[in-house]
Amino acid sequence: MKRSICSIVSALVVGLFLLPLLALAQITVGTMSGRIVDASGAVVVGAKVDLISETQNTRTTAVLTNAEGDYVIPNLAPDTYTIEVSAPSFKTLRRRGIVVTGGDRVGVPPLALEVGGTTETVSVTAEMALLQTQSSERSTALEQTQINELPISHGNFGNVVPLIPGVMSGGDCHPAGRRGPEQRHDGRHLGHGHGQ
Repeated sequence: MKRSICSIVSALVVGLFLLPLLALAQITVGTMSGRIVDASGAVVVGAKVDLISETQNTRTTAVLTNAEGDYVIPNLAPDTYTIEVSAPSFKTLRRRGIVVTGGDRVGVPPLALEVGGTTETVSVTAEMALLQTQSSERSTALEQTQINELPISHGNFGNVVPLIPGVMSGGDCHPAGRRGPEQRHDGRHLGHGHGQ
């Protein structure tokens, strides 16, 4: 009896220490990538790419484009950014309104630099929403206050899933272990609720 109580207490203590690690497993940063070209479509090697937070007015560490004119900026905090590109013999280019959320891999369409001095600047505002083209992963961040204000039962996070854009629910929710609602995301089957 003492041994089983000691085992249970030990398991609870270990569980409490592992609980914070589960919270760290959530993806809270995003990645941005793209290509820099000149007006003729040729890649620009060694262009300096900076990101400026539009809400905090801070800059990330600049990266340089590689031999293919590509750049990747990882570990970006969720925010709206302005991308600033500069290279010798080209005008500095700024594109505003690039939104990155946690878990996103945002692919920026190729940015074309114009010939000119680096003291000249060309500003472009993002005209359309950028798509996450780098993977099929999708994420949605909900604030606690958003969840609390929903007219749903707050005992089960699964009640929020059908409210996320792109997720469809079908069928009826059945108590007592019977099959629950079938859930789909962008036409893909996610499975059934409780009691499969």
